[in-house]
Amino acid sequence: MDINLQITDMAGARPEHSAVIVNFVAAVRRQLKNSMCYVFSDNVQYRFKTEDGDNKTVVPDASINCRVRSRRGNTFIDAPRFVMEVLSPSTEKYDRGEKNELYRQQEIDEYWIVDLRDKKVEIYDLDYDETGKPQYYLWKIVTEESDMAVFSGLEDMDELEAKKRDQQEQEIENIINMLDDKTLSGVSRIKVNVSEEQQEGTVNTQYHHGRCDVGSPWAKGTTRNFGCD
Repeated sequence: MDINLQITDMAGARPEHSAVIVNFVAAVRRQLKNSMCYVFSDNVQYRFKTEDGDNKTVVPDASINCRVRSRRGNTFIDAPRFVMEVLSPSTEKYDRGEKNELYRQQEIDEYWIVDLRDKKVEIYDLDYDETGKPQYYLWKIVTEESDMAVFSGLEDMDELEAKKRDQQEQEIENIINMLDDKTLSGVSRIKVNVSEEQQEGTVNTQYHHGRCDVGSPWAKGTTRNFGCD
């Protein structure tokens, strides 16, 4: 028996990745309240048998399962009705390739691929070609402008990221301006240390003589500290 467990990008996922999963589960759970089906986030796994006879274990980002009694331990052994994957740079090839093929072989009715970069959802429906072989066909692409529930709240995260970038750029600009001012005032050498202990806004000035090479007070760490704030 061949059990092939592939876990990809389980740690360090972007907050937006988790937010999309949470949004989807919350929206669908209400719709399934009086049904025999359950929606799960990325904390359950499925074991499938491939066309080659191998056993593969996967963890979808989200799934809807109507046969929750068919399991061994914490692993479902029957295919869910629906799966969703949220793309990331490290998983996109896997989600569009190997996982897509595996879900097709299990004849999972519907497969959603969420593209965070372009804020869109690709909805694939399962159907059968002229030979009776199951295939996924792109049924619809839903964009952020369609008020898709899975993208709810991502604008706030984008805004916070933009503010953080602006703050970092401003801090860099402040340092450059400080260096320019020191240069204009005749200071020839400056050593900048970043300290979490020193109070923000204070300056600790050190003076030294000689060249900044081996043997100088600066290189030997014997500079005088006047403690000027």
